[in-house]
Amino acid sequence: MEIPLDSAYSDYVVNIQGLLQWSILGNTVVNGHWVETEVLVRVCDEVGDKYRFGHHGAYKDNEWAGIGNHYTTFFREYDSRIGRWLSPDPAMAKYPGWSPYVFNFNNPILINDPLGDDPPSIKATLIYGQKNSRTFSSLMRINSITGDNYGHFISFGNTTETYNQTGKIKLVKGEDIKWQVVQLAHELTNRSNLKQVQALDKKVSEGKVTPKQYAKQLAQAEVAGQINQVKVAAEIEYRYQGKEYDALNNVINKYANGELTDKDLQKMIITNDEHLGTYESQGMVLRKEYVEKEAKVKQIRNNANKDVGKQKSEAPTPFDISLPGYTR
Repeated sequence: MEIPLDSAYSDYVVNIQGLLQWSILGNTVVNGHWVETEVLVRVCDEVGDKYRFGHHGAYKDNEWAGIGNHYTTFFREYDSRIGRWLSPDPAMAKYPGWSPYVFNFNNPILINDPLGDDPPSIKATLIYGQKNSRTFSSLMRINSITGDNYGHFISFGNTTETYNQTGKIKLVKGEDIKWQVVQLAHELTNRSNLKQVQALDKKVSEGKVTPKQYAKQLAQAEVAGQINQVKVAAEIEYRYQGKEYDALNNVINKYANGELTDKDLQKMIITNDEHLGTYESQGMVLRKEYVEKEAKVKQIRNNANKDVGKQKSEAPTPFDISLPGYTR
């Protein structure tokens, strides 16, 4: 603050909203009181936007290097002019092939890093979901997954899916912890329906239901996961990025505002034809594998029976070994 007067000492009132830097450029005395002329420069940006966050959700810090040139995160500082951090990555030991000053693995479109640290771990994802979403917390409890035993059930992989045979979950590692929570909510739902899905796999394998019937029934279990995705997204205030998700985000907003109930979601969310086709193909594969396996088992049994028959036919003719005074 700069006041070009000899004695500035009282009656100074400046109402500051948000983070501002300001200076008093001219002052006059009226009836014994100082009257100030204010020139306020907003730190947020030059057009008077009061929103304090900018690039990738980081905190704007225009006092450091000018408007739009510097951002402060929880772990370190970022210079947007050069696209580099000003201090090393706190998790640099995990990424020896990357410079510790690189921002978002040089891919700021795909990857988000609002804290300046490391992609969220599975444990961090579970803690965040459990703390901020009642639905997610319930799914953890149903699956008996805790912050201590999660390593037996959940790991990072190239795809996000739940294995029907083992119940283990693979999760694609993301940079947005909220997105990761929403994805994991779907897979936890699938895992909670594991017995139902396993029974369905057995039925289609044995030919008790057709692949088409299998697809429709499996789709119902999948819809439950999609419903929980919407509920969790609403509870943690996550919205999908991109125009193609406007309709989905509208549903999430309505659910968050209480305009939609769980029953409404069950009526609205259905599996698309592409998913039904995928599930039907999956059912056909299960049936084919079962038939082929049964054919092999039958062949092995037939071969075994033939061998037994051959051994009997080749057995020597029994002869009488009785001796006088010997009773069999």
